[in-house]
Amino acid sequence: MAEADERLVSEIRSRLEQHPMVDASRVTVQVIGTQALLIGAADNRFIRERAETLAREVEGITEVVNKISVQPPTEEPGPILSTHEPGANHRGSTQRS
Repeated sequence: MAEADERLVSEIRSRLEQHPMVDASRVTVQVIGTQALLIGAADNRFIRERAETLAREVEGITEVVNKISVQPPTEEPGPILSTHEPGANHRGSTQRS
């Protein structure tokens, strides 16, 4: 990668890292000449578009190819909720009288 490309990658990464809503660890930045390529994932479309805008604002970038996909974070499963009282025997019978 050329020195100018490295400088542009560094500038874009810095802007992504400084934005409070963008998770820069989920985005890879590549620059060839004046074109930036963003690859990765974002929680929603707004963040995806914001990352593209931040890259476009870097002096020296004339085109941005945005290949960031929208992938909301997966939520950890919560506790299993039950409607029966602890210790109560609630075995149902399948016998017919």
